[in-house]
Amino acid sequence: MALSVVGVVLCALVSVVSSHGYLSSPASRNSAWRFGFGTQTNYNDNELYCGGREVMHSQNQGRCGVCGDNWRLSEPRPHERGGVYGKGVITAQYRSGQVIPITIRISANHGGWFEFRLCNNNNPRARDSQQCLNKQLLTFADGSRGTRYNLSRSLRGDVTVHVQLPPRLSCTNCVLQWTWVVGNTWGICSDGRGKVGCGPQETFVNCADIQISPKRGFQKPTTTFNKNKNNFLYPRVSLVASVWFAGLVATIERDLEEDVLQTVVFLQRESIPDQDLFIRGGISESLRPPGCSSIVESDPCAIDMNTNLLGTIQHYEKYNAWRVGDTRLDWSGAQPGQDVYQGIPAEGTPLVWTTNNVLSPGYQELNT
Repeated sequence: MALSVVGVVLCALVSVVSSHGYLSSPASRNSAWRFGFGTQTNYNDNELYCGGREVMHSQNQGRCGVCGDNWRLSEPRPHERGGVYGKGVITAQYRSGQVIPITIRISANHGGWFEFRLCNNNNPRARDSQQCLNKQLLTFADGSRGTRYNLSRSLRGDVTVHVQLPPRLSCTNCVLQWTWVVGNTWGICSDGRGKVGCGPQETFVNCADIQISPKRGFQKPTTTFNKNKNNFLYPRVSLVASVWFAGLVATIERDLEEDVLQTVVFLQRESIPDQDLFIRGGISESLRPPGCSSIVESDPCAIDMNTNLLGTIQHYEKYNAWRVGDTRLDWSGAQPGQDVYQGIPAEGTPLVWTTNNVLSPGYQELNT
C-alpha cells in the first residue's frame, strides 16, 4: 500500500513538471530551428516559463521576460530581440486584417488560458517592449471578440486557434507574443475560496517575428500620379540616362497603377567615378492628397518605416545624416530630431520607393 501511494505522488509530480508547450505556427524564436529557419538550436524550447512558477512569483514578484525568460537575466534576454535567439528571422507573412491560424504544441495539458499580443516595431535594433505589446491585444475570430482562449483539458498535441489581425496595421517586423497561464496549481480565488487554477500560476511566454503587408487597396491615394508634376519619377533633367533608371521608373509606374502599397529603401549608385548618386524619394508635395499634412509625427498619411545602417565610415555620412531619426515616410516635412550633414538639415525621407511584398518584382531585402 505504501509503495502505491509513493507511485501516485511521483506520477503527480511528473505530470506537473511535464506541463510544457511552445508556439509552433508561426514558429517562435525558440522553436524556429525545428522548422528549417536555420536559427540557433534550443532543445528546451518548450520550457519558456519565466524561470518557473516559484522564480516568477516568489523571487521576481510576478514579473517575466517579454519572451518567457527569467526576468532577472540581463537584457537583452536570450529570447528577446538582440538575444541569442532574437535575430529577427521572419517565420510567417500575413495581410492586414487577415484572420490567421495560430498553433500551439502542448506536451501536457493542464488547462488555463491563452492570450496573444502584437507589437508593431519595425526598428530591428529596438528592444522588445511589453508596453508596446499591450497596445495590441488580439481578438479571436469566433464572433465573440474575446481576447482570452480557455484551454479545454481534453485537448492534446497541436491546438489551433484563429485570431483577427488589426485591419490598419502593417509592418516589416512585428512581434507576436503568446502567453499561456496554466491552471494546475491550487491557490486562493478572488472570492476568497481555495481552488486549483486560482492564484499565481506557471506561465509560458513565446515570441515570433512576423511580417504583415498592407491589405490591397488600403489607403488608396485620392489623387493621380501626374507625370508632369512628379519630379522624382520624371525629373526634368535626368541625372542618370541609363537603362537602370528607366527600369526603376517603369517598375514604380506599374506598382502605382496596380495600387500596390509601397515601403522604401535607400539606393546608392556611382554615377561617375568617386561620385555617388543618392536617390531622394518620399512623395512629391504636389501629389499630397487632401487631409494629409507635412506634420510628419501626426500625419495619418505618413507610413511607419525603418532604414538599416549601411556602415559607419565616412563614405556613409551623407546617408546616415538623413537616416537618423527618420521613422515615417512623409509627404514633405522632416521629423524632429533628424540629423544634418555639413550644416544642411534633413528635409524628409531620402529613399526610393519599392514594394514591401517579398513575392512581388522589385522587392529588396534592404528594407527588412
